[in-house]
Amino acid sequence: MKLFSYEKTSYASLSMCVYFSIQAQNYTSVDAIVSNYPNKFKSIEEFANTVEIDFDSDINKVRAVYYWIANHITYDYKSLKKNNNGFEFINSNPDDDYETRLSDMQKRYAEGALKRKQAVCEGYSQLMKFVLNELDIETEVVHGFAKISPSEIGYIRHNTNHAWNAVKLNNQWHLIDATWSTGSEEKQPNIFNFTDTYFLISPKHLILSHFPKEQHWQLLDQPISKANYFFKPIFYEAYFNSGLKLNPKTNGIIKVKRGGKIKIIFDEIDSTKTYYYAFKGQSISKPLTIEKKSGQFIAKIPFNAKRKTEVGIYDDTQGVIEFKVVIDR
Repeated sequence: MKLFSYEKTSYASLSMCVYFSIQAQNYTSVDAIVSNYPNKFKSIEEFANTVEIDFDSDINKVRAVYYWIANHITYDYKSLKKNNNGFEFINSNPDDDYETRLSDMQKRYAEGALKRKQAVCEGYSQLMKFVLNELDIETEVVHGFAKISPSEIGYIRHNTNHAWNAVKLNNQWHLIDATWSTGSEEKQPNIFNFTDTYFLISPKHLILSHFPKEQHWQLLDQPISKANYFFKPIFYEAYFNSGLKLNPKTNGIIKVKRGGKIKIIFDEIDSTKTYYYAFKGQSISKPLTIEKKSGQFIAKIPFNAKRKTEVGIYDDTQGVIEFKVVIDR
């Protein structure tokens, strides 16, 4: 058994060789330079000019802008609770240049995030877009959905609740989520627990937690449906380094009879590790029993709950995947 805290872990292109060569870069020197940048910039232009002076390649400029934003802009949990992203309402008038007014409003919003050093996801994304555009790097804000709790599995949302960025490098689009890179939590909103998992993250990985409203931003050869996304389990950042690869046909809602066993199928595991499981409300986890059958790995978890619940899979104490469990009567 293992003690742990049951909290959600906070949570046509060029050839793939180009993608992986970009991914494989070491950004230590870039990060070190940006770490000496001022804590505040007066304007988007000043921010961009500073980056322009220090870096030559587009990829290093992107990294610099991303790294500074992810380590200096705190998440605005108060606005989140009020369901307020601070956007102005713009009436669409055929006699006006709507697109220009919209872009002006978005830039004001980005400048506000830079000035206050606080934003929700829209602010992070708009700020990155306008700084990179100032550097002549094509960038777009991607709006879509993100789910972070097992309670959301199976409920198809209609209103988007998240924003991130698509950045064009070497004529290929890449995905970045600066918001999720801050690692801040509501109890400690001013503490940065930086992670670069979501910097140029593989589209096949990001789609596990992010679903863009516009299908082309999935950047997948075979896009998935909205229903498919919302019925997937919850994947946490630790999943990508856990050695686990969930079978893609595994549903996020598991039906099981009381007294039976929950079965979860993996295509790959790290045989050197011991994985654990725990149900919602438990503070002690138990080792996960996994058996190999026909080239797959099947985890079996005894189920005796009287009502629906949630079950999480852990790599040591780190949450990896969570499922909703319902009683099959």
